[in-house]
Amino acid sequence: MSPIEGELRAAAPQRRRRPPDSAFYQQRLPSCNPNWSPRAVWPFPIALGALFISIGLALLHVSSETPEFTLDYTHCLATGDDRSNRSCAEIIHARAGASCKCSMDFRLEQPFPRDVYLYYALTNFHQSHRAFMISRDDGQLRGDVAKVPSPRCHPLTHTVRDNRTLPVAPCGLIANSLFNDTFVLELLDPVHRVPLVGGGSVWPHESRLKFRNPPGDDLRRALQNISRPPAWSRELWELDPANPANNGFQNEDLINWMRSPALPNFRKRHRRVNHSVAPFERGLPRGEYRLNIRYTYPVVSFGGSKSIVLSSPSLMGAKNPFLGQLFLAVGIVKVLIGCVLFAVFYFDKPDAR
Repeated sequence: MSPIEGELRAAAPQRRRRPPDSAFYQQRLPSCNPNWSPRAVWPFPIALGALFISIGLALLHVSSETPEFTLDYTHCLATGDDRSNRSCAEIIHARAGASCKCSMDFRLEQPFPRDVYLYYALTNFHQSHRAFMISRDDGQLRGDVAKVPSPRCHPLTHTVRDNRTLPVAPCGLIANSLFNDTFVLELLDPVHRVPLVGGGSVWPHESRLKFRNPPGDDLRRALQNISRPPAWSRELWELDPANPANNGFQNEDLINWMRSPALPNFRKRHRRVNHSVAPFERGLPRGEYRLNIRYTYPVVSFGGSKSIVLSSPSLMGAKNPFLGQLFLAVGIVKVLIGCVLFAVFYFDKPDAR
């Protein structure tokens, strides 16, 4: 270096923001660079696939051991005053708004341990259809009945009663189609009525934030200037005469119905067995049962069906083989991928063996 260059470099300003000359700052740290060849990779998908297959088989075993009974009552024959050798589906289809009584006998071949839940199941009911799903007023469901119903509820926003135009609450298609069949379950030998109670099907935040009644102690007075949906047979404040706290927008059956399932075939929890009453302390015993139904909800018009489901959920929940089948399918695919990689390693690269 010449004297002139040394003087120029000494006179130049020093760069104070230059990072330190270390392995970390200059990215010279040693690193692992795996060789992703078929020889190195093929054991991993096979091992992972074996794990998934094991989990899938375990889940399928748990699901198969979960007791469950399904009874389709879509075409049950009318009884009592409606006895005419016709099904209740035909009767209510011929008379809009009518109700019918029917009963069906069945046998449980195995005892159901506690806790036992009763579900209702519907098929071919597209509750997730966009026009149906958005037909609701969430502000109204939170107890604000003073405002005009949301335009999304059209045409079920107002109705005329006693020459008065009243807002509908809850408005919209979802609330109007509320499931309203009722059930009485009996053990036949010896004869005992199975105690079915509500509760446990609603999350705490739903009744606290999403569904609230109007302020005031008298729910009927608070809702006196609104009308029930056209398809309802009961007023909003008398949905559950046995439990005054389970009325209005905080009715559990209403909250449960307002959750839109993704698929057209679905089930919703309806009741649970009260196991504090004899002889059901340990669950439902094996034997003959009778289901008495107040048949009101029409499903034949849209090609659907309806059933009740009795189930004793396991640690994995209600009986559902889908999760086990999914693990099993993914595990098989991973094993096949591992076998393909092994074949590539073994046959295409003999020098790598």
